[in-house]
Amino acid sequence: MRVNGADMSESKGRPLLHQPKQTKPPSSPEITNRLQNALALHQQGQLGLAGALYQKILKQEPDHFDALHLLGVIESQRKNFAAALLFIGRALKLNSNYAPAHSNMGNALRELDRHEEALASYDCALAIRPDYAEALNDRGAALHQLKRYEEAFASYDRALAIRPDDAEALNNRGAALHQLKRYEEALASYDRALAIKPDSAETLNNRGNTLLELKWHEEALASYDCALAIRPDFAEVLHNRGNVLRDLKRQEKSAHQQ
Repeated sequence: MRVNGADMSESKGRPLLHQPKQTKPPSSPEITNRLQNALALHQQGQLGLAGALYQKILKQEPDHFDALHLLGVIESQRKNFAAALLFIGRALKLNSNYAPAHSNMGNALRELDRHEEALASYDCALAIRPDYAEALNDRGAALHQLKRYEEAFASYDRALAIRPDDAEALNNRGAALHQLKRYEEALASYDRALAIKPDSAETLNNRGNTLLELKWHEEALASYDCALAIRPDFAEVLHNRGNVLRDLKRQEKSAHQQ
């Protein structure tokens, strides 16, 4: 998720697909088969077909937890976040003890810039599943948006204690450290992220921003160039690169005048 300028954390709030978690007595074999087929289509990215099957399940069983939750996930994937909240909210009224539903609720709330409410949803998910690395990372992103950078950093660190090779969490940790003006630590976090995911234009941009704060202009320019090789139309990087070139020209002009 983009924050602002040098302050870019990369939590996309991706909806999370998990195996069904129905809590009522088992559904009929017909509904069970339909749910498995819908989930398979959903995982393949065929949202229209999957959604139609979830809707058929709800016509037969209006309080089917999984169909409601997963329709909410589809709405999030379609960027219909208000609709996602309605479906996931209905599911959580039926079963409030399912961590992924709280996490997906948090993701939709965060996309609507309702960061305090998103934080509460992630906390509900973590109360159920304290080792939920995705929720810890997304919780950090909500805190980041609220400019609570120390807490965001701590949440990213908790996520990384569970999944040390999570490139997104490492990037986000670097962004929090940047905001805390701990630039060399931020740089180390970005470098760890890039060792895992070298084609992350967002991380390369963030790395360039931190190098710029350290006045390492040539290195910053190289990092922006790497980002643009991956995403040539990355507007923020083009802007940042232009700023570095202007700074370098000023330095060159000043050196010639001395």
